[in-house]
Amino acid sequence: MKHPLTIAVLVCWLTMLALLVRKQASPPAADLATLPASAAEAASSWPREEWFGIYQGERKIGYARRSVAPTAGGYQVRDESTLALAMLGTPQRLTTSLAAETDQRFGLRSFRFALVSPAATFTAAGTSDGRRLEVRYGAGDRLDTLAVPLEGPIYLATTFRPRIAAARPIPGTRYSHAVFSPLTLRSEAVTTVVEGRETIDGIETLRVSEEQQGLATHVWLADDGRAVREEAMIG
Repeated sequence: MKHPLTIAVLVCWLTMLALLVRKQASPPAADLATLPASAAEAASSWPREEWFGIYQGERKIGYARRSVAPTAGGYQVRDESTLALAMLGTPQRLTTSLAAETDQRFGLRSFRFALVSPAATFTAAGTSDGRRLEVRYGAGDRLDTLAVPLEGPIYLATTFRPRIAAARPIPGTRYSHAVFSPLTLRSEAVTTVVEGRETIDGIETLRVSEEQQGLATHVWLADDGRAVREEAMIG
């Protein structure tokens, strides 16, 4: 089953931004599951909300808002972004939105995702019973269904960040983990590389590189795991 051409174009655009996509590095990396849960992951620290800029080099190309709030059985995670891109010399505005429900360990239970561009609108929605992820996805009114077998819990990329920040790792530390991409509708290997500490807008941060599929994103994390800034490595 193939995505329509318009969806392939949108996938390329979002991949270039590297907001959720990163590459598995060849040197050995520690399994992120070996890190203990951080204090920021305790229920007492929720709800939480973060706003930050998205950059291409030094040029700001957009902004994002993320929030996490407790529910009766876990958490509700929301992620929204707005980006301004120049594609083939033409300004383009692209927005994404993600609303997800997780269990108490941030394992994904359900999600709704939308990517809107001048070319088309791509949507996906799915639910997991722990053994299989059932998804409806497509462009406009043309929706297909997909059943993804699961070998274990699936997670969103940003839910790991508080754990990494709380560990206060030294530069050069590498972590490996798998995250679910609502755009490609599969779990993808991620390597997080710790680059050092840096002050951004008066906030002491941990600078990391999140890599997948040959692309990388630099992220500056506050001590509680909130993103202060993200920089897409797209030239």
